[in-house]
Amino acid sequence: MAFLGVLLHLSMAPIVFAFTLPVHTREDQLGFLFLLSAIYFLYDKKYILYLVIACVGVFVRETLLLLPFLLLLFAKIPLPRKLFLSGLPLVVWLVYRWLIGTEPYDFWLGLKWNLSNPVQLVLFGFLSFSYLWTHLIFSFKGAHDHNEDLGLFSGKAVLLALVVIISTTFLFGIFNEIRLLYLVFPWVIIPCLRIIRKYQKLWLKFLKNKYVLISSITLILGVSASSTFISDTIRNTLGDSQYGVPYGLWVIAFLLYLIPTIFSTIFYLFYQPKYTNEPIEAIKNY
Repeated sequence: MAFLGVLLHLSMAPIVFAFTLPVHTREDQLGFLFLLSAIYFLYDKKYILYLVIACVGVFVRETLLLLPFLLLLFAKIPLPRKLFLSGLPLVVWLVYRWLIGTEPYDFWLGLKWNLSNPVQLVLFGFLSFSYLWTHLIFSFKGAHDHNEDLGLFSGKAVLLALVVIISTTFLFGIFNEIRLLYLVFPWVIIPCLRIIRKYQKLWLKFLKNKYVLISSITLILGVSASSTFISDTIRNTLGDSQYGVPYGLWVIAFLLYLIPTIFSTIFYLFYQPKYTNEPIEAIKNY
């Protein structure tokens, strides 16, 4: 399952199109490595290593200010130590910002853009996790958080991470920059892998079904063959982007990622209930 998680990570649009506008990835891959490392050290209760990563991380991406709040919420240590470990990265960041100076910035620019571009909000919001949204949604259906040892990755923690990162991106970021929503991947992948593991044999049977194979290959070839037409139509309809965003490419990516999303939905709504005679739910330990 760990290897599958890596493959799913590498298949996501924020990674596949990491250096395509408007993802704006430069140091984001390094920032994501810092995020995963800090989460690992926090989960493994190696707080000194976590502190080093959290303090250095603020020089990479401001989004890594998420790390102090994770420790504050989930670390089971005395309050004075918790306040020190979570507060020091914030102090480092504040001192750093004071030293380099600040420029005028409209904190509501992201919200204004998101409200003004609802179609792009939905399109790029979907592309942040594409078909993993389906697995995530169905993993929560009937799921119960019985295993408190999960801590940082319990059901409640996953929901909290989703709410915090989606809401802050909507208010202060731009959904087109899908690297922002992708920060929640470490929490999204856990329930997704659990429900895939639960129905692993059934998934293999479903993917080998000749109708699934034929229809999926047909759809992929159809979108690929018409990619030039789609791209030209989008360009003629919308015109050239002010910032050079290749909207034609992103529409093609949307259609391609929509294909496994549709089949995942079919699996959970029709195929799985038919062959297991049980409701869709995540593993009971979740």
